[in-house]
Amino acid sequence: YIFMFENLGFDETTQDSTVLKSIFGSSYLSADEYVNYFIGAGRTYNVSAAHLASRVVQEGGADSTYSAITGTSTATYKGISLTGFYNYFNIGAYADAYTTSPVTRGLAFAAGLTDTGTSLGRPWNTREKAIYGGASFISSGYVNAGQYSLYFQKFNTSPTSSYSKYTHQYMTNVQAPSSEGNN
Repeated sequence: YIFMFENLGFDETTQDSTVLKSIFGSSYLSADEYVNYFIGAGRTYNVSAAHLASRVVQEGGADSTYSAITGTSTATYKGISLTGFYNYFNIGAYADAYTTSPVTRGLAFAAGLTDTGTSLGRPWNTREKAIYGGASFISSGYVNAGQYSLYFQKFNTSPTSSYSKYTHQYMTNVQAPSSEGNN
């Protein structure tokens, strides 16, 4: 459980390809191409590459058949096809007035259909853009905004947070800091 309190900033000396490959195990993400995306995104946005890898595994992105990361979704949002979009971190994945499917809503976010659409490098129409864009979201919205541990992302008690205490949680799963720390 100690890892839920780890500082999630980027550290070149401890977040290398060996660590990421151990997190990804035998999944397709352990290929050098993906490992390099995660290390590059971590370096670019000053967020732990190991954290990014663990978050993707937690969200289901290590399963090569998960529709949020295959690019082959047959879903539509407001009548627009979501084929060719990726969302490894499930950002924006919740039901709304247009869909009861969180995965569909998350892909709509990746496509830029739920708001202004071009922030965070969207549309995420390549795997690389989705990984870098997700890292940017986590970095600017949480890690580099004072919620720099899994615990602070869930229970915002950080004295340096940009947001009011007890608000701005990353997700609703109260067990997430523990299970992500374990990953």
